[in-house]
Formats: sequence, C-alpha cells, structure tokens
Amino acid sequence: MACHVLSEMSPGGSLMSTTSETSMQHLVSSSLQAEVKLQYNSLSELLRTLLVLLSCQDTILRRKMVRIGQSLERYRDVKLQQFRSRLAMEDAHLANHLVEMLDSALTKYRTWLEKKSASRISS
Repeated sequence: MACHVLSEMSPGGSLMSTTSETSMQHLVSSSLQAEVKLQYNSLSELLRTLLVLLSCQDTILRRKMVRIGQSLERYRDVKLQQFRSRLAMEDAHLANHLVEMLDSALTKYRTWLEKKSASRISS
C-alpha cells in the first residue's frame, strides 16, 4: 500500500497530474543552474564530513570537527551570502534549501560542542 501511494505521488503519478511539468531548465539560465549545482556540491561535501565526524571519539578527529564547524560558518558568511546577493529577487528561493541544510548542520555542530564542553567540565 505504501509503495503504491509513493508511486502515485511521484512525478508522473496520478496524484501529481495537476503539477506543472516545467523543469528547472526552463525557469533559470544555465549559468545559474551551474552555480546552484556548485553550491550544493560544496555544501554537501562539508555536510558529509560533518556527519562522519559527529560520532568521533578521537582527539585528532575532534579537532577536525571544530575546523569543519568553522568552515561551515565561513561558508555561510562568505560563499552562501555572495551567492544569495547575486540572485535576482525572483530566484532568491533557490538558496532557501541551502540555508535550511546549513542551519540544521550548524545546530547539530553547536549541540555537539555543548556536549563536549559539558563532558569536559564534569570530568
């Protein structure tokens, strides 16, 4: 049953027949598409590394985790901000998901920092 519902809700399914068939290719320029892909690839690599390191116990890996957290903050403050400022008003929504992913990752990083600080204090 669940598989059937998912297939009906997927593009091309009967429940999606009223949605627009317009793809991103027709809505934004190819240079903007390339920039969006670049931003996603860059952020994805940082997020992948962060998620691998979240469960680390090794001191060296913890230091790397701090560097990754700082890199995420720099990415937000520099690269993502530059990207958002270059977007036209009608294309500003293209950065929303990037911002949400980054905010979520930074929240996880800060939680990790707080736990590490609390464990050092109680030790």
